[in-house]
Amino acid sequence: LIAAIVALPLIGVGTRFASAGHGLVAQRGLTLLAVYLLCVGVPVVVLLVAGREAMEMHRSGSEWKAVVMDLPSIFMPQRLWRLDAVVLCLAGLLLLPPAAGRYRLGKLEGAGLILLFVAYLGLTLVGSR
Repeated sequence: LIAAIVALPLIGVGTRFASAGHGLVAQRGLTLLAVYLLCVGVPVVVLLVAGREAMEMHRSGSEWKAVVMDLPSIFMPQRLWRLDAVVLCLAGLLLLPPAAGRYRLGKLEGAGLILLFVAYLGLTLVGSR
């Protein structure tokens, strides 16, 4: 959900860039956002959840040494791990030709990628229940 909230303003800006003939700027911006969320956002969320659970363990009377030796695990359903792995592999394969400069994405491909992202978010919400 954070990705969708952060990406929504970029869609409007990207549309203006694309209509001015600078579609690559919009593509690179959204790619940078995806890389940022994977490389920075996910570890921050993991550290926040693990830190919160460690603090709760310490408040319940556990010593810090015991808390550090037995770090809390973060629950994520197996379905979501599989779904994320499949979606990332397919997106990587689909985006290889544009990344190599062999194919330029048009409006139809962009709309398809947006619809696929919305479907992925829907599947993630359904899969997490």
